[in-house]
Parts: sequence; structure tokens; C-alpha cells
Amino acid sequence: MKLEAHLEIALSRITRRTQEDELRFSLFGCAVVFFLSKDYFPNNKEIEFFINGFHLYPDDKGPYKKYIYASRTLLVARVIRDIYTTDRKKLDRYLNAIKAVVFSDSYAHTETQEKKSKENYFDDLFEQFGGSDFEKK
Repeated sequence: MKLEAHLEIALSRITRRTQEDELRFSLFGCAVVFFLSKDYFPNNKEIEFFINGFHLYPDDKGPYKKYIYASRTLLVARVIRDIYTTDRKKLDRYLNAIKAVVFSDSYAHTETQEKKSKENYFDDLFEQFGGSDFEKK
């Protein structure tokens, strides 16, 4: 079983009744798998949008610096530190944000499809809508 499947199982077991320490402990593992997985965020820039969009940075320091997003391991270290020191309200924010992505249909982590070899989007349009007047180069 892939780690992403274990992540879904672990997240589904966490409820609002989960005690704060247990929630914190579960979020450590979930955050590591979530942020290191290329299935949810192929590019580090997408992680930056996610973290800033959900305000998942330390409240007293503001958003993370740009250099932190260059390395996923450095980013995970900062996120883990924030989870370790934050309050219950912020832990719930982390949990809800991660669940929103993991259980969303638009982020379904499917196997990447092979790209068509010398054809592109415009070639497909020409074929569909009578582009036989144009030669392929």
C-alpha cells in the first residue's frame, strides 16, 4: 500500500474529539507524507500557494521566506516546528487544510499519463475541427 493510502486512513481516523496531543502526534506524520509527496504538489511553488492560502505559517512571524520553499525537507522541518508549538485552533486549521486536498477529487493522485509523442494540443484541435488544410511539420 502506498503512503498516500496510509495518509488517507490516518486522516480519516482523526475527529474533533481527538485530544490535542494525539492530534499533534498524528499531524506530524501526516504533514511529512503530505508535503514530501509529489502526488499532491508536483512543484514547490504550489506548496507555497497552499500554505499561504490557508495561513499555515507561524502567526507571530508571518509567511515563510522564499528560500524555505526551495527545499521540501526544510519546509517540512518548519511545518513540524509550527505544529509542535501551536494551539488547538491552528492544529484544526492544519488538519482541515490537509483533508481538503487529500479528499478532494481535483487532487486525486492518479498515475501520470504518458504524453503523446510529437503531437500537441493544437494538433488535436486541427484534427477534430477540420484542420486538414494545414500541414504538420
